[in-house]
Amino acid sequence: MFQRIVYGNYKTYNFFSYNDFKIWTSWGPDGSHVSKTNVPITGPYTSLAISNINAFATSHASIKYNLAQTLIALGVAAVTWETVVGLVGSGLTGAASAAGVVNDRSQARSSLKQAYNYIQRM
Repeated sequence: MFQRIVYGNYKTYNFFSYNDFKIWTSWGPDGSHVSKTNVPITGPYTSLAISNINAFATSHASIKYNLAQTLIALGVAAVTWETVVGLVGSGLTGAASAAGVVNDRSQARSSLKQAYNYIQRM
């Protein structure tokens, strides 16, 4: 898991995050790690971190879906990042889902970095 919020007494939260993630080799966390515990629900960065964590989760799920659609369209079991980027704008089968992968990856990375920064400031 890349980011986690532990709900306890609904007055405080525990946050754990990395500032990047891998999608081609192992689908796991990457980069620096940050964690904060017993963060008040009323903290200035709590809702911002939660919002970005949720946005990351949505984009990450969409990456996996669009990548699966790209693989199905191409009839292959694996692709490289270069293949996906090359499909975007090509008009070939799988181009739309490849564009989704590229866009969602960018959005996921942005949300992840924002959440990481908010957690650091807590």
